Amino acid sequence: MSEGFGILQGDRRDDRIVCDEPLFSIIVLSWNSLRYLPRCLESIREQTCRSFELICVDNGSVDGSVEWLTGRDVGEYVGVATQVILHDRNKGFAAGMNSGIRVARGRWVVPLNVDMVLAADFLEEARKAAERHRDVAMIGAKVYAYEDGLTERVVTAGIWPTRHLTARTRLERAEREEEVFGPAGCCPILLHSALRVAGLPGEVTGAREAMVYDEDYFAYGEDVDLYFRLQLLGFRCMYVPRVRGWHVHSGTQEGVRWYEKDAGTLGRVPANAFFTLMKNCPEELLVRLAGYVIGAPLAQAVLLLGKRPSRAVYPLGAYGGMVRGLGRAVRIRRWLQARRQREGSELWRWFM
Repeated sequence: MSEGFGILQGDRRDDRIVCDEPLFSIIVLSWNSLRYLPRCLESIREQTCRSFELICVDNGSVDGSVEWLTGRDVGEYVGVATQVILHDRNKGFAAGMNSGIRVARGRWVVPLNVDMVLAADFLEEARKAAERHRDVAMIGAKVYAYEDGLTERVVTAGIWPTRHLTARTRLERAEREEEVFGPAGCCPILLHSALRVAGLPGEVTGAREAMVYDEDYFAYGEDVDLYFRLQLLGFRCMYVPRVRGWHVHSGTQEGVRWYEKDAGTLGRVPANAFFTLMKNCPEELLVRLAGYVIGAPLAQAVLLLGKRPSRAVYPLGAYGGMVRGLGRAVRIRRWLQARRQREGSELWRWFM
């Protein structure tokens, strides 16, 4: 039986949840993702480790997701204490996840993409990994492709940053349990106490509350930015191939290729990389990477001339975003660099 079910809507909260502090807080963020939500929750229901709570966050869906969440006792269905947070609009991935993190009570936080399916022993293997590696703050899963069902095709085995401050993986190392830069962004396992240390304070960002994911990103690159911040503050990540899940890659955008994405996305992605550069990179890294990051919108525009000429101007919109957000990025940089525990030379080893 469920230990409780709560609904948060705007600033209102139905607070009927009373139970011991769980080991994990799973946060599922959905936006017009009803085709994935039941399958995701079913895999959560099947977890062999039961020391977890579930937080479902909906970002203003209009596809029936809200009615699905409110039309049943989700806590009863999954069998654990559950909260549902309903936003009246799409606040973006970062803000949506932050709203769940703020009410999470677990020792470890699992911000989970709604198009994920977890192995039944996902949490159990994460628990064992945390016991083996007591000095890590991030645990990364082996992620397989979900293609009309479970496959054996590995798509992510931990991530490493590129010189453009995007993320890549090394599939040839998929069977190794080893330290990596960060976990797959679709199912990271993050130590809650580390997130409290790394959260950006409101007095620096100008927001009302501290934020774990930088909400100015809206979407794309917020995971690399967070992992960079955690690494800079001295926290480590362990990739554990026994922790497994399946992902419908870009499921919420139907697998759209990068050059077919909308103007906002084509401008937002390189602008977000620029902010990651400005906020996180110590001076020596800043010098090494600036040309790659600042030149990325122009390079994308040139590539688009050959693929989609009508879209070639879209990435150039990133430059306006860079200028508008520069002051905020510099404020965060001053706050973060004063607290850093690692030098640029230590972080350079992660770059591909």
